[in-house]
Amino acid sequence: MGKMSAAPDPVSPELDDVGRPGVRRTLVAEWLWRAFLALLIVFVAFFTAFAGPLLAVMCNSCSGGINNSPFVPAVMVLGWAGVPVIAVATLVGLFLPRGGPRFVGYGLAALAVAEVAMVLLGQIRP
Repeated sequence: MGKMSAAPDPVSPELDDVGRPGVRRTLVAEWLWRAFLALLIVFVAFFTAFAGPLLAVMCNSCSGGINNSPFVPAVMVLGWAGVPVIAVATLVGLFLPRGGPRFVGYGLAALAVAEVAMVLLGQIRP
């Protein structure tokens, strides 16, 4: 058995802040940007989870102002269980080494789809 070398790959070395081969450290600005994106995800998820079901069952011409849709339980489950799962998965993906802002785009798109699905399900009348 030959000696194994722990030297970095010369073709594509990752450099640290000083320029030495090794593990690249995350800069403070990058952490601040990720923290801002995390707060954005939390804000949008709170809006989607709480205002989404209310917007879905709201009806101006209905008695009591609430739509009598057969899909109201599905709207509530999507708002109170589905949206938090989407938000947590997006936050985990944001802080993964190969994740980052790309996952925030996917998460925001998934939250938008959940909002539209809740509103459409809530507007179906028997």
